[in-house]
Amino acid sequence: PTRRLALTFTAAYGTDVEKVKKVLTKVLDAHPKVLHEQGYTVRLNEQNDSAISFVCRSYVNNADYWDVYFDLQEQAIKAFEKAKIEIPFNQLDVNIKK
Repeated sequence: PTRRLALTFTAAYGTDVEKVKKVLTKVLDAHPKVLHEQGYTVRLNEQNDSAISFVCRSYVNNADYWDVYFDLQEQAIKAFEKAKIEIPFNQLDVNIKK
């Protein structure tokens, strides 16, 4: 009847890890279809080439899975923007020598 929802969010290097965890936890706390009593995990997951990744795991009812999936994606971006957390993108510096 329930299912674990695991999402990954990235932030730029130099971002305060605890700040990201607090922002994502608030997003989960605010969603009415997240099964709060089952708890959730928000942790630093990886250090990638261009970003640090956070895993965000919660539980939802099977019928609510996709609604919560898309809601959390949208709400996390808005929360990152409001908290001034930079969402990175791949960059390549090219130096031309003559």
